[in-house]
Amino acid sequence: MDAFNVYTSRFLEVIDSLKISDYQVWNNLESLSKGTMSKIRCGRVGVSMNVLYEFCNKYNVNANYILTGEGEMLKSEPASSDSESKTNKTSAPHQIETKNINIDLHGEQIDSKRTIEVLIKVIETYQTRMDDLLNVIEVLKNENTELKEQLQKPNVS
Repeated sequence: MDAFNVYTSRFLEVIDSLKISDYQVWNNLESLSKGTMSKIRCGRVGVSMNVLYEFCNKYNVNANYILTGEGEMLKSEPASSDSESKTNKTSAPHQIETKNINIDLHGEQIDSKRTIEVLIKVIETYQTRMDDLLNVIEVLKNENTELKEQLQKPNVS
C-alpha cells in the first residue's frame, strides 16, 4: 500500500527546497531514523506528526504549509512577546480559545498555541477523511442491499 500523502509530499518538497540532505534531516531529528527516512523517501511510509513537529521546529518550517499547503514554506520572524501572550482563537469551527504558553523542554521551546492549532488542523483533516469513508460505507451498504434483493427475486427464463 502506498503511504505517500500530501504531508509527506510537502515534507520532502521542503527538504529539497532547503537543499538539505536526507542524512542531515534524520541525523538532526531524534524522532526520525535513517531507515524511516529512506522509507518515507521511497513512499513506503508517510511522515509522522512527531517527525513533522520536530522538523518544523528544527528548520523553522511553517507547519501550516505542510499540513494545508497554505502560507509560506518557512516561518516568518516571531511576533513580539506582547502579541504572543494574548488570548487567541483558532480558525476551527468550534473556536477553542488558547493562550500561548511557552514551555522549555530539554532546552527547546515548545509553543503550545501553535501545537494546538496544528493538532486541530490534523483532527479536522482526519474528520473529513472519516466522513468520506462513512459515505463510502453507506453507498456499499445500499449496493449490498440491492444485490441481496436481486438474488431473492425468482429468475424468469
